[in-house]
Amino acid sequence: MPQQATFAPGVTGPDLIGALVRRLDVPLDILYSPSGPTVPQLAGLGVSRISLGSPLYRRALGAALDAMADIAAGREVSGGRATPTYADVQALAGGSAPASRSANSTG
Repeated sequence: MPQQATFAPGVTGPDLIGALVRRLDVPLDILYSPSGPTVPQLAGLGVSRISLGSPLYRRALGAALDAMADIAAGREVSGGRATPTYADVQALAGGSAPASRSANSTG
């Protein structure tokens, strides 16, 4: 089976990314790095796919740990963002936009 894409984790320099896009015969997949180009910049360089790696998982884990600490201390679960309702989560899973975001709700 022929190669369908090239994955280049760790490549963050815009000049190198652009050169790879121009020279490769297959689409380029880049691992996003907070210290590298932004998603719009990567798209502008011609990157076909942007892999997110672990930042989303680590952020979610941090939020879960904060919530557990609040619960263990008897505090209301807080956070910078509103907690999605079950309906919001179901809407996201179904591909439609969430109807509402209510702070710290469970319904």
